[in-house]
Amino acid sequence: MIELKKKLKLFLDSSDYEYALIVKNVQDKTTICINQDIRFHAASIIKLYYLYEALHQVSKGILNLDQIFKLPDNEKVDGSGVLKLLHNDTPLTLLDIITLMIVVSDNTATNMLFDILGKDNINSTLHQLNINNTYIARKLMRVIPGVYSYTTA
Repeated sequence: MIELKKKLKLFLDSSDYEYALIVKNVQDKTTICINQDIRFHAASIIKLYYLYEALHQVSKGILNLDQIFKLPDNEKVDGSGVLKLLHNDTPLTLLDIITLMIVVSDNTATNMLFDILGKDNINSTLHQLNINNTYIARKLMRVIPGVYSYTTA
């Protein structure tokens, strides 16, 4: 693993980009960590945390996968996805919203889940899972100067 780490670092250092990397050998559990504590804007990786929180709330009986939510026009955002193209007040089940977020990386679906799940609930679950260098701050594609979601490798 030491030799692999040297090769990875040499390759990554040749770019102009800031990077972070964690590689774990699943057989012997050895790990390579490079810049693992550097914070990056979270972007679509947060969708995995939303998925976990949604299924967590379903397992606790707080939400139901068949529960219906309506798509309001003012929540549609650009970027990935198809919900931005659908009619106002389109009824969607929680499962539909989760599926669109994961399968087509739908940003509008993600923002709907931000409201449905609650930012504080998502962040609390991350903390309980010891994912302490990740924070959900705002919806996708909604710029608030100085406010951003972040994560580390």
